[in-house]
Amino acid sequence: LQRVLENERPDDEIFATLCTVDISPDGRSAGLCLAGHPSPLIARQGHLAELLPYDDNGPALGLLPRARWPRRQVELGRSWSLMLYT
Repeated sequence: LQRVLENERPDDEIFATLCTVDISPDGRSAGLCLAGHPSPLIARQGHLAELLPYDDNGPALGLLPRARWPRRQVELGRSWSLMLYT
C-alpha cells in the first residue's frame, strides 16, 4: 500500500493510516504496528482500559518515501479485550 500511495496517488493530500495486530496462538502477546494510527485500547479484568504501549509510531502511509514502521511485541496477559478505532 505504501508503494501504491507513493507512486499512484493523484493528490499529495491522499494518505492512509494503518493499525495491524497479530495475536499469538496462545493469545497472551501480539505484534503491533502503527502507521499514523492511534494505538489500540486494551481492557483487562480488574484494570482500567489503557493504550497499548507503542513508541515507534511511523507516519501515515503515502506521506514519506522509504518510511519504516517497526513491529513491536506487546504482552496482553490472560484475559483481555482490544478496541481498535479511528
